[in-house]
Amino acid sequence: GVGSLTRALLEYPPSIIKRIIAIETHPPFLAQLSALARTDPRLHVLPASPYLWETYDELMSSSLLSDITPVPWEEEQTQLQFICRLPLTLISEQLMSQFLRFVPLKAWLFKYGRVPMGFLLPLGLWERLSAPTEVENRCKLSVITALTTHAHLSSPISLLQPYNSHFLPLPSAEDTRLALASPARAARDVRSPNKGKHIGHPYVAASFLPLREQHIPPSGLDTWDYITRMLFVQRSTAVKEGITNLGLGAKSLLKYLDFDTQMTPRQLRAREWTQVVDAFEDWPFRPNIYAVMEEGGDGHSTRRNLD
Repeated sequence: GVGSLTRALLEYPPSIIKRIIAIETHPPFLAQLSALARTDPRLHVLPASPYLWETYDELMSSSLLSDITPVPWEEEQTQLQFICRLPLTLISEQLMSQFLRFVPLKAWLFKYGRVPMGFLLPLGLWERLSAPTEVENRCKLSVITALTTHAHLSSPISLLQPYNSHFLPLPSAEDTRLALASPARAARDVRSPNKGKHIGHPYVAASFLPLREQHIPPSGLDTWDYITRMLFVQRSTAVKEGITNLGLGAKSLLKYLDFDTQMTPRQLRAREWTQVVDAFEDWPFRPNIYAVMEEGGDGHSTRRNLD
């Protein structure tokens, strides 16, 4: 963006903010950030796309992070924080999913420890990330969020309303008039006519801190991916029926599950998901999950990571 968040961070003294690394690829925004960097040596502008992993490879191999000391996983990393604004696009949701997938692998920035993350997110994406059990929009993304991080709103939703007072680009004049007439004040109270639009959609500020105890073992991430994906194909169907999506003969796994298999995938908590995964991994007739995912076009294999 144009650097509004960066300017706010630079208001903190060097004793609190030692260095800011801004990643931006849009030329007009780059010009504004570069001008800002000339006024404060703490700001380093990386002219690259935040949607390409090569950007982070380059960053982590540079001297900009050379003084960051990795800490034990039990401790919170206090030298480094990742802050990002995600627009309302499909690629943003995919990027957020990948950030979360790196947590149990302790890869990417998490090789330095439990790095806190702060996001300005579209309200709709936050609702999917934070959806509790039994809620309609509970999904695969909600599950991996709950299993890898402690996520919470950093400020009341009303603090970032109306959109026009806090964000660019601005929506049309008519959309502005309607949004001001009925601002969003809570996730359940979004009356803004801009909801669902790319420009003007309500935003929230949210924080994500990796959990000390990870429910997903690094070696089992692809299995978790496969099982959550296949069960959420029929998210309103009881597990005892939907489990057939895991492979031919998968109903034989039911005898190893000690929870009520009339529950739907939206109702499962960490304990129940772990049981399904353990039963699947012990199943001698389990299918080759990579072959199935390639056929289904999942596109989320972790065989290439940033470790």
